[in-house]
Amino acid sequence: MLKSRYIKILKWVGYPLFALVCLLISLLWTFPVEQMTGLINKQLGQQHHLHMDAEELETSLPLGFTAIDVRLDSTDDKPNDFLPLIIPRLSVKAGLFSLIAGTPAIDLSAEIFGGRVEGSFKVNQDEQVYVSALEIENLLFEQIPYFKNKYKDLPIKGTFSLNSDITLNLKKLEQSKGFAEMKVANGSTGPGKFGMELPLVRTGNLDARFEIDKGRIDVKTFQQSSPDMESDMRGSITLSKKLGYSRANLDYRFKLTDELLKKDDIFKLALSTLNNAKGSDGFYYHTLRGTLNNLKPVPNKAAEYKFTKGKRRTSPSRANTAKPDQDKKSPAGKALDRKRPTKPPKPKVDRNRRTPPKRGRSRTPGRTRTRSPKPVLDKQDEPEDDEELDEQEEEEFEEELEEEEEEEEESDEIPSPDDASEEGATDDAAEEEE
Repeated sequence: MLKSRYIKILKWVGYPLFALVCLLISLLWTFPVEQMTGLINKQLGQQHHLHMDAEELETSLPLGFTAIDVRLDSTDDKPNDFLPLIIPRLSVKAGLFSLIAGTPAIDLSAEIFGGRVEGSFKVNQDEQVYVSALEIENLLFEQIPYFKNKYKDLPIKGTFSLNSDITLNLKKLEQSKGFAEMKVANGSTGPGKFGMELPLVRTGNLDARFEIDKGRIDVKTFQQSSPDMESDMRGSITLSKKLGYSRANLDYRFKLTDELLKKDDIFKLALSTLNNAKGSDGFYYHTLRGTLNNLKPVPNKAAEYKFTKGKRRTSPSRANTAKPDQDKKSPAGKALDRKRPTKPPKPKVDRNRRTPPKRGRSRTPGRTRTRSPKPVLDKQDEPEDDEELDEQEEEEFEEELEEEEEEEEESDEIPSPDDASEEGATDDAAEEEE
């Protein structure tokens, strides 16, 4: 019973597998290579105005091809510094199940520019998520078409390497993450001509590391050093859904050695135009702000403090100019222990002291004077002549004057804003005189 059951299972599983293998073998034998090359050229010509030629084109399982001596050139008459592009060997493979799932994944391998490139790419169009892992080893600058076409009379040499693993989410940029490490070894420029004769400049080695987190690219390391110059960079780039509109906030500095300055006066002349960029340590500082589509360096020597761990330099005007062996009783020594002069306290006001009435002075604004009610006189207490009436009015007048004097004394004790400003001015004048 068990053997018969196993035989039935093998039949149901084996027949589909056998059919799939036969299909793949038939595709390899009968794959229309020439028709596929024509289809690729048609798409490249319509979308990018490019044309591709290959000496050999072979298919590979399950979905892929390998091309030998690939040449990519432009179909327009307009000059393009990046073309022609020659790839001695190119291999591309696509995942069958990933294509069925709607998330195409492609593996790439190429021998190009004297080095090697290997990578994998995965795309999710619905979520707009792009995953890439790329490894580049020892590409030669002198074989890259851009440098050969742009600087025809100026040799640029060196090797370039890159290792990156990046996940880019264009819908939710804060979920993007990854890193990229870049290295340049044995770099040099010249001797040659680029508008003028230039001597040999050794750019040396560069080590850089960038990290992507929370929608931002941070420069973790950027160090370049050589016998002729040194430079480094700090800052970050805020990502945008359109990568060209990502905003940069970078600070860069460089310094040329005395050996290079002695080679040619052209370097001294160039540095003389960057006085606004020269810091106190001999470096020349530049700031890069704006979008990546329109990014230009601006001289900015104020960026020096960002490279000195935030420690600001003390200006000479604020520095202590007194000598260590100077007597503390000297004027310079007194300036160190200078204290703000204190104003003597006001004398206390005796409220019981009677003062003669001050006529012609106005009452304190905002305060109302309360008049004491007049006593109600009975008919029997009513004064009989005019002299008694005058004495009573005089007493009431004196009481009113006493109340006004008390109000004026209380208002004099509270300093007004004008008095406070005058006191501050007198204190500053006293400091200047000392």
